[in-house]
Amino acid sequence: MVLLLPLGELEGYLVKGYTEVMSDVDTASFDLLVNIQSYSDGELKSLAGTLEREEQEISKSRRLIHAKLDILRAEMVRRLRDKHHAGVSLVVEGDVEKLSAILSSRGLLPEEHT
Repeated sequence: MVLLLPLGELEGYLVKGYTEVMSDVDTASFDLLVNIQSYSDGELKSLAGTLEREEQEISKSRRLIHAKLDILRAEMVRRLRDKHHAGVSLVVEGDVEKLSAILSSRGLLPEEHT
């Protein structure tokens, strides 16, 4: 089962989650490796097992995020297809100018050149 959060909550969760995880990785994980030569074989195996489980959890989270993205993208495509079939223009006023600005400025809109 995939749980989808409202977009505002999803954005906050992803940014906060990533920042917290990276902070933890920066301070804790690498501290374990500083004196790696002093660890016994058992301690190394235990640490390797812990890191393997952590990697599996991260991979699972990554797969779930990709599944959510797939669902969101499919819904966006479905909505665009429905609008197209209903005769609604998919290009609105200003889209061509925005695209031209993006392409000519290597991805930056004019107001972003500050």
